[in-house]
Amino acid sequence: LPALPKLTLSWRLLSGLLAIAAAVLLFMMRSGDIFRVNAVNLSGGVRVPADEIKASLNVTGDSIILVQPREVEAQILEKFPDIKRAHVSVAMPASLNIAIEERIPAILWYQNDQELFWIDQDGFTFTVRGEANLPIRVYSDTIPPHALGYVDPKALFSPEEMKDLEFDPSIPPVDPEFVLAIQKLNTIKPADTPMLFTQENGIGWADPNGWQVFFGDNTEDIDMKLIEYNHIVKAILDKNLQPVLISMEFLHAPFYRLEH
Repeated sequence: LPALPKLTLSWRLLSGLLAIAAAVLLFMMRSGDIFRVNAVNLSGGVRVPADEIKASLNVTGDSIILVQPREVEAQILEKFPDIKRAHVSVAMPASLNIAIEERIPAILWYQNDQELFWIDQDGFTFTVRGEANLPIRVYSDTIPPHALGYVDPKALFSPEEMKDLEFDPSIPPVDPEFVLAIQKLNTIKPADTPMLFTQENGIGWADPNGWQVFFGDNTEDIDMKLIEYNHIVKAILDKNLQPVLISMEFLHAPFYRLEH
């Protein structure tokens, strides 16, 4: 019988064939319709409309291999302050799966009797939309105090300047200690009385006895302030006085102001 030729493939030739095959496959995935994103599956949303998120991404029709999940996550967080976390994954051949975690409103902030925004436990603000489970209502004529290190770009820079600036997204607009102070005082204030905030006196409420009381804007010495406040109220009522304001902002320097 005639002898068959013996074929041997060197590693160099084999690796070259594999590289060519990979290049062909990559070309097919970039140009083939079967690998173009045709579905964006969203989960975890409650108040933020899924269609609004999908429309903001504009990835439909792109090749699935060109989609960068980390970039899509960053884009979602930048455009939607309502969203605390986003996880994006690719499902072959042409689907994008997005799981989000929305922020939970802790405070509903009013400025001049108009709803301004929600604030979550961490001090991040976001648009009021949909329903929330009993956020604390705070009435003020100004915005809440900023967290240390926060920069308000709209107040300091023009739109052209903002394009070249980078801001730390981990710093919330509102001081988390301020949020904590509101939550603590909310458990103590008389029921059905509005929570108030002024830049001059801090957080307080309109007391049913006819005066306003304020405790500053942090939780420092708050328990001692409350004990002292109860003693002051008892003394005022015993003397049949009618103050318009009681300030407990400074533990060792409380005062009350009588009607003129």
